Amino acid sequence: MGRPRKWTPTVVSAADIVAGAIVARKYGPDLSTAARVRADFRTFCRINRLTPDEAYEPWVGQMRNSGLASGTIREYVEAVTQGERSTAAYIISKAAGALHTDSPTSHATDIDHTTGCAIIESAKKDAPEHAQQLWLLLATGQRRVDIHRLHPQSVKIVRRKTLTVKWLWTKGIQKVSRRREITFPIEDLPDAPKGLEVALQAKRAPFECSVAVLNKCIKRLGFEATTGSFRRLYSARIDAYCIKKGIPKQDMMLHQSAETDKAFYRFNTW
Repeated sequence: MGRPRKWTPTVVSAADIVAGAIVARKYGPDLSTAARVRADFRTFCRINRLTPDEAYEPWVGQMRNSGLASGTIREYVEAVTQGERSTAAYIISKAAGALHTDSPTSHATDIDHTTGCAIIESAKKDAPEHAQQLWLLLATGQRRVDIHRLHPQSVKIVRRKTLTVKWLWTKGIQKVSRRREITFPIEDLPDAPKGLEVALQAKRAPFECSVAVLNKCIKRLGFEATTGSFRRLYSARIDAYCIKKGIPKQDMMLHQSAETDKAFYRFNTW
């Protein structure tokens, strides 16, 4: 005997349309950049009277001569060639990937533990509207977008020595099987800003501001750092804790592979 029916098709109502649109906009991917890039590529082909296969190489050449970063070029090429089966599309896709790999690397400004804590204490006094989010970046080492997505079901408990968070939806977690509950050591950090627990229990995401706004705030406070600096500091800070507790570092970083930390946070630049 089959499972009992839980849904029966009916005529779509206005409420159905609104509910579906809300889900799609909140949880669906942002395809606007890819759509713009494809439209720009079609324009490039039209004004130069080239077929797509003829246009790939001069298009990449023009982007590079215009000063686009190798990572941006790779992203744009992937947006245009996705699903294309021609040899020319295959060649330019592989070339863009190798160009990105071979290009000089750069990363957020490195800061030490003292500086990270000083940013938080300064924010508590001079930028309280951003102090809670900056503290969470320092404590968890996660990206601003992941902090933005926290909701009451995510944060289990806040104590003076630990912060436990259920990560349900992040850059690396899109499936139920990859959800993680992580306990972060915070005893060597400044006290959490006042009202943090209340803010985390809000019905809506309490942290709306962008990376640009937070970076501007950090600079205004007098520090040469960015939101990415907190994640780089966290990667170094969490090593001893992982060894002591016997926890794989990739779990604490929310990475799917141990190689990711080595490639992005431990790779030297010159």
